[in-house]
Order: sequence, then structure tokens, then C-alpha cells
Amino acid sequence: MKLIMIYGRMNPIHEGHAKMLLQVKRRAHQEGADFKVFLTQTKDKDKNPLAYKDKLHFLRLVVGVAPTDEGYETNNLFGLIRTLSEQYTEIELVFGGDRYKTFGPLMEKYQETFKCPVS
Repeated sequence: MKLIMIYGRMNPIHEGHAKMLLQVKRRAHQEGADFKVFLTQTKDKDKNPLAYKDKLHFLRLVVGVAPTDEGYETNNLFGLIRTLSEQYTEIELVFGGDRYKTFGPLMEKYQETFKCPVS
């Protein structure tokens, strides 16, 4: 089974996030894949001004999508993917273009530690 997941801070959520979420949700449905959204729970005054519960509220309000964080450790992306790779045969990770410089090379580096392909 394939999982298409979105991972990010979304702090605060904006129009770009909303468009990406809806587009990826629609594509997952068309492909018959599971769709999950994971939000980090970090809060600080500089880059993460909203509390996690506030991000949840705005995500549901703006996009109508509820994250699936419950029961998962979401502040460690690689641990999260390792856990999910136990349940899925393929994982597609979607994140904002501004995060590619950080996550792209790391995903390639750690690919072999996952139990299924992650793209």
C-alpha cells in the first residue's frame, strides 16, 4: 500500500499550504493511496509562533484537513518515516519547496534505513 504524506511546520498555515494540501489529497485519492498530514509540534517566538492546537484549528478551518499525528512522534521526520515504513510498501513525502534544500539530500542519504522506498 502506498502512502502520500505531507510533513511540515505550517506555522502559520497560508494559501500555499492550502493549495498543496488539497492538490496532494486529491492525487492520493486518484491513486488509491493513503493520505496523511503530519505537523511538527515545535513552538517558539521566532519561527513557530502558533501552538500545536492552534495549527490544528487553522488547518481544519482553512483546508478541512485534519492531521494524523495522533500516536506518532512527529518532531523526528526520520523516526516517523521508519515507523510508517513498517506499514506501507511505498511512501511519497511531500514538503514545501522552501524545505527541499534541507530534506532532499537527507532523504537520499537515509533511504537505505527505511523498510520501503521513500520518494
